Amino acid sequence: MFAPSRRILLTVHGADRPGICHAICAVLARHGVPVIDIEQASTHRLLSLSFVIELGHLAGEDGDAALVKELLYAGWQLGAHVQLEPMKDDDFIGFPELTESVNRNLYAVTLLGNQVGADALAAVTGALARRAANITNIHKLSRRRLAAVEMIASVPSGEAMAEVKRDLLLAAQGLDIDVAVQRENLYRRSKRLVVFDMDSTLIQQEVIDEVARAIGCFDQVADLTARAMRGELEFREAFAARVSLLRGAGADDIVGRVAPRLTLVPGAADLVRVLKKLGYKLAVISGGFSIFVDLIKKQLDLDYAFSNELDIQGGQLTGRVRGEIIDRQRKADLLAMVAHVEGIQLDQVMAVGDGANDIAMLERAGLGVAFNAKKTVQDAAQVAVNRTDMASLLYLLGLREDELAEL
Repeated sequence: MFAPSRRILLTVHGADRPGICHAICAVLARHGVPVIDIEQASTHRLLSLSFVIELGHLAGEDGDAALVKELLYAGWQLGAHVQLEPMKDDDFIGFPELTESVNRNLYAVTLLGNQVGADALAAVTGALARRAANITNIHKLSRRRLAAVEMIASVPSGEAMAEVKRDLLLAAQGLDIDVAVQRENLYRRSKRLVVFDMDSTLIQQEVIDEVARAIGCFDQVADLTARAMRGELEFREAFAARVSLLRGAGADDIVGRVAPRLTLVPGAADLVRVLKKLGYKLAVISGGFSIFVDLIKKQLDLDYAFSNELDIQGGQLTGRVRGEIIDRQRKADLLAMVAHVEGIQLDQVMAVGDGANDIAMLERAGLGVAFNAKKTVQDAAQVAVNRTDMASLLYLLGLREDELAEL
């Protein structure tokens, strides 16, 4: 019936119910059949169960026939369809112990949207197919509606992942979804530190703009910001010029007037709450001012906070900062320092930011996320997410909504 020493794909399909896997395994055990691999999925009460088994030790065709007969009978009793199919050598992808030629080049592709529809699924799977990428698993991460879908795809080793990512992003344009692509490995599922920018990331405002409004110099600060964004001023020069405009303002007065205006982005509190329950270390590294960053650190109970300290004399701002200015490079260095102190590898760090001064930090982390960011930041980051709810970042860590409901 089967050629000697052949590996066979055994599949079982039917209505999900207790005992199906046990019944099939019991038959295999009675016949002493080696099991090389096993996978099971249950979707809407429908079961798909598959084994890779090895034949050749049985007593010839009679032994094979007896095994097949008993498997089919077990399936009939359970109301399930059982099928056995010989595997070819090139079917062994995904089982690296079976062949030395297999190179598993796996990526996790996460789709996020208010609703991930058939058009989005078709566009993304089509982009993967054009790159000869084989989808090995698809999971729904959201509970009530199709708002987050994760695909695990095996990409041919000759394909440049940057080009595959570009194709996926192009495919998603105009579909109101975000597509995140990450290497599928142990580090993706074992992040231990998350580092946030603050202004326009954890909170909805830019603090220096709010301070400038409060003391009546918003137009001058906005002009300096625009010149820096156009590249006419270096960051440090623009930062020093903006801070100098705050000279003479009462420290307590601006805190009292500005702090009540600062609001967390939707989902930030939920994201932090879940991450803390899961044991993550959390830090905010901001180019803003400590008198406001420390308030957010306390509100969210974060582990670390780094920011610029305004110089205050006699209760008034002097227009200077104390210590080293936290710029793009300093942010990256502080991220690395926190990881070192906590004994965490950089591959286990996720960084989240929106501005150009976050790019080095995003690049230093194992996973850099541009959250509602400027285009230059999205282009530089590994992953860009443009969702209103920051809690959607949990899906990038492979977490499911039904799991989160237990926290």
